[in-house]
Amino acid sequence: MKADETGHKGGVNVPNTNKLSIRRMLSNTLRGVFTPNSEKASALLWLALQADLKKALKNKQLSLNYQPIMDVQTDKIYGMEALLRWHHPDFGVIPPIDLFSAAEATGLALSIGEWVLQEACSQAVKWHELNSHIKIFINLSIAQLREANFLETLYRVLNDTKIDPKLLILELPQTASLGKEDVLILDAISKSGVGLSIDDFGTASSTWHSLKSFGIIKIDNAMIQMINHYQDDSTKIVSAIFAMAKHLGIKTLAEGVETEAQHQFLKDKKCDLMQGFYFNKPLSVDEFTQLLMSSHK
Repeated sequence: MKADETGHKGGVNVPNTNKLSIRRMLSNTLRGVFTPNSEKASALLWLALQADLKKALKNKQLSLNYQPIMDVQTDKIYGMEALLRWHHPDFGVIPPIDLFSAAEATGLALSIGEWVLQEACSQAVKWHELNSHIKIFINLSIAQLREANFLETLYRVLNDTKIDPKLLILELPQTASLGKEDVLILDAISKSGVGLSIDDFGTASSTWHSLKSFGIIKIDNAMIQMINHYQDDSTKIVSAIFAMAKHLGIKTLAEGVETEAQHQFLKDKKCDLMQGFYFNKPLSVDEFTQLLMSSHK
């Protein structure tokens, strides 16, 4: 379909402006930041984005990238994290925080979450033919966990895709406050054989009482980025987290590893797993397939 004069392909008209201004308005809109001069334009853009996201899900325009997770001891690929991407025809790649804000506002968060689970597990099964031990990490929101039929959905995906439950790990954000019902659901997930990881560990809102429900803690990349040299106070905090995890028998996964200094520090602290640009960027399906194939030569 030919783009109209506003630059938007159908749907709600967006005022004509350059891409930088559009993306700035988009960012401001999704965060609820309005100015008198841009409020009308931002509202129109917001409506257009809602309509576009519904079309994207219906027309299978969303995609997943996969970032390798490395086993520190073996230097081999332990698994991969599925990362949702939306390549908007007008705005380019929509940042994840904006994508999920739009999904929640349009009521599509649960549908998109279910699609990610189905798509990632289906792809992982294909890769298991190349490496039967590689694990797939999938982000799980607290809203998904509390959905009335979540366990039913999970069991259906496991059955439909034929994935080995032991090769699936669901990541729940540390910022989520878990109640008794949540812990019961996590227990049911564990009994199915699916693994659990706690994401963004080390944030200000972190709590400790629910750690026993998880087999892996993923240390927030903001903490990893603070590692500059061994005398930093931040390294003492990270070291304490590793000591605590080892005492509890929980694996540690450091995300956002970018430098040799960070890699060496984490290795010295006996970090179990790492991911980040130091090893590889998020990859497309074809790129990740090539990586797996080359790792077996």
